[in-house]
Amino acid sequence: MSDRPARSLSDPSPSAANPGSAAEPGDPLLEQLLEANRYEQSGALVEARSLYEHLIRQDPEGFYGISARKALNHLGENNPAQSDISTSSTSSELATGLSSLPKAAKTWLSHIWQDLSFTHKLTTLLVSGSVIPVAITTVFLVARTQERVQEDFLSQLNSDVTSWASDYVMWTEDDSFTEAENLSQLVAVRDINLSNPGQVEQERRYLDALATEALAAGDRNRADTTKSFRILTDARGNTVAQGIKIHTSALNESPYPPVPAPDRDIDASEFQRIDTEPGIALGDLEIVRRALEGGEPQRGIEILPSEIISRLGLQPQAEIPLRESLARMTQPPPLPLSERDFALDDFQAGLTTVVVYPVRLNGAIVGTTIVGVLHNRHHALLDEFQQLAGAESLSVYAKDWRVNTNIDAGDGTRAIGTLAPAPVVQAVLRESRNNVSLVENIDGNNYLTVYRPLYDHTQSNNPDVAPVGMVSVARPQTELEQLIRAQQLLGIAVGGGAALIVSGIAIVVAKTFAKSLEDLAAFAQRVGRGERGVRVASTERTDEIGILSQELNQMAASIEVNMASVEQQETLRRQEAEQQRREKERLQRGVMNLLLEIEGAQRGDLTVNAAVTDGAVGSIADAFNTTIIRLRELVSQVQTIANQVNDLAADNTPVMQQLSRDATVQAQEINRTLGTVAQIVESIRVVDQSAQQAAAIAQQGAKTARDGEEVMDLTVSSIKNISAAVAETASKVDRLTDSFKQILQILTIISGISERTNLLAYNASIEASRVPGEYGQGFRVVAEEVRRLAGRATEATRSIEQIVEIIQQDTVEVQHAMEVGKSEVAEGTERVAQTKQTLKGLADLSQTIDQYVQAISQNTTTQRSASKQVNQMVEQVSAMTETTSATAQTVTESLEELRQAAATLKDSVAQFRL
Repeated sequence: MSDRPARSLSDPSPSAANPGSAAEPGDPLLEQLLEANRYEQSGALVEARSLYEHLIRQDPEGFYGISARKALNHLGENNPAQSDISTSSTSSELATGLSSLPKAAKTWLSHIWQDLSFTHKLTTLLVSGSVIPVAITTVFLVARTQERVQEDFLSQLNSDVTSWASDYVMWTEDDSFTEAENLSQLVAVRDINLSNPGQVEQERRYLDALATEALAAGDRNRADTTKSFRILTDARGNTVAQGIKIHTSALNESPYPPVPAPDRDIDASEFQRIDTEPGIALGDLEIVRRALEGGEPQRGIEILPSEIISRLGLQPQAEIPLRESLARMTQPPPLPLSERDFALDDFQAGLTTVVVYPVRLNGAIVGTTIVGVLHNRHHALLDEFQQLAGAESLSVYAKDWRVNTNIDAGDGTRAIGTLAPAPVVQAVLRESRNNVSLVENIDGNNYLTVYRPLYDHTQSNNPDVAPVGMVSVARPQTELEQLIRAQQLLGIAVGGGAALIVSGIAIVVAKTFAKSLEDLAAFAQRVGRGERGVRVASTERTDEIGILSQELNQMAASIEVNMASVEQQETLRRQEAEQQRREKERLQRGVMNLLLEIEGAQRGDLTVNAAVTDGAVGSIADAFNTTIIRLRELVSQVQTIANQVNDLAADNTPVMQQLSRDATVQAQEINRTLGTVAQIVESIRVVDQSAQQAAAIAQQGAKTARDGEEVMDLTVSSIKNISAAVAETASKVDRLTDSFKQILQILTIISGISERTNLLAYNASIEASRVPGEYGQGFRVVAEEVRRLAGRATEATRSIEQIVEIIQQDTVEVQHAMEVGKSEVAEGTERVAQTKQTLKGLADLSQTIDQYVQAISQNTTTQRSASKQVNQMVEQVSAMTETTSATAQTVTESLEELRQAAATLKDSVAQFRL
């Protein structure tokens, strides 16, 4: 890279005359500009910037200097790290992503990224731009699928627990109701009075057959439908016939039976009939007492006390000892025994489905039929549902005590005799929530469990009654984890396959797209090296690449045309610069000669004459000669006038001095006369001032009286306004009192509406309690809320009534105060009117005094005016005299100054050579 050869200041070449000229074709500056452009296109911005700055220093005002300056401005507007337009956005994103790395690492990565070819960059971007969305989508879908699997898993558990509670546990209630009704009808058909001991003994065989043989027929040889008892009682609740069966597991030595195989055979022989004597007292059982007293069938899942269970002979089946050691291994743990408030008779009570149906003869209740199922250890019912529904882990609870289950306690036995976790007790038994889900650990095994409450017969009348037990369905959490893992593997496989396919397509597209850009880059490099006639191969593409190819060909042709035009303009610029240099030298010589010729004028020689030549300098010389001639004439005239002024000043000076002395004597005499006149004027002024003060005092008194009268008028007006305002306020207070009465009437109406709303809400609550299930309970909650809001509205209405009554009392007091104010305002108005009359008389008297004083003041004023006129005349004469004296003195001084100035001007003009 070579610099331009230096030229001396005296070199008449165009480059020396015009430093802004451009280089000729083949000049090193052109090569430097092209080389800097190549550096810029290749990304070597430091080298490009250095060459551009060198061009600006070498050719600051020429074509190449201006081009280099524009290129530098373009580099300053763009990020130095963005060397390629097609990769600018990607470089910015890469720099942002690396903001947290050390500076050296970011610089290293930035260089690596810049050194990559466009093909590699585009491939990287397309692959990452396709793989990353696929990966994000895969992660999202896997997460959503996991949530969906969990939701389906929990939904299936909710469905299972609902079926377990409705189709089996609650089904025992429906089936028992049917059998109890049938037994009641069979007794009524024979007109058997169960309260008549003689008739009962006569029908003993028939009644026993109903309770025993009919019992076996009703069980249909299926253990899952086996009823624990069928009982006939008299009107006092004492049994007259009964058929009772007990589960054989209760007769074994171990209280905790083993967990059977899921597909075990369920045989009716699992239950064994037991013999009991008639006369068992059941009248103290609440559900029996309600049926006898109310005459309506009663049904529900009840917790029977251990004493009743013992009377029926079912104590071995109901009693399940608490497994405290297993409770300590359960997570979440159950409530401590000291905090439990459930009456389960030391874990000997029985969770039982009980239906009591009254027996009527001739409209009178003569006894009842009782059918029920003891759920403690009723494994057949639970195992049958397991086989039909595929539910692996089922449980039945009396309160929080597990009385039936097929969950393995860890030792191969059923996990009966365990307690439910404390959170479940709070949510289900105390808050009566449905379908409560929880992950619990039993002996190291995690189960996702869903609980549902069970209610006794009192729920039909009291929807808020607490549950008496629960049912639950559980599934091992490992099943959920396996489902989730399978979905994750499937999602990863699908996402990975999609990523591979998209990556392959991205690589092919990147190579295809980059090939066209590589051809365009090679073309741009050849044009940058200065090759002419280079063109991009023609193409039929109409996309951006095709458009870019066409535009680059047009740009190359335009550059060639522009270069030729620039070379021609540079040649013309050099010729014009040479001509300007020669004209400048000729003009400089003419100016120097003119300066030498007119040098005498600086010394006051007005006889000089410059030689007149052609051109601009000759015009200047001609104008100078004309100016000198006019100046010479003007100086001659000034010299003549100066001589005349000097002579006149010398002649008039004595006369003006005498005039000044006479004017001074005259002014002194006039001043003495002026003093005498001033004394007379002062005496008149004092008299006039006194008269004016007296007049002012009289006028002030009259004005004060008039002001007082006006104030009284304003006072009367204000009092009248106050009286009107008080009357209007009293009227508004009257209307306010009427409004308060109307408000009280409206509040009375609102209070009546609130009380009727309260009564309607109470009736709605009673009606809702008669609707079984969740709908009745929800309606009853809404009715109670409406009743509570109506009560609050009634209380608020009463509070408002008390406040309005207090305001009404205060309003009456204000009304009374207004009446007193009105009377006092009227009295004040009368007193102000009297004061107004007194002030009016005082104003008339002051006006009379003012008239006399005005007459005296007018006479004095006339005398004062005459004296002032005399004084003014004397002062005018004195002023004229003083002015005359001063003017004469001034004229004398001015003449002297004029004489001196004329002498000076004469000496100055004498310096010029005319």
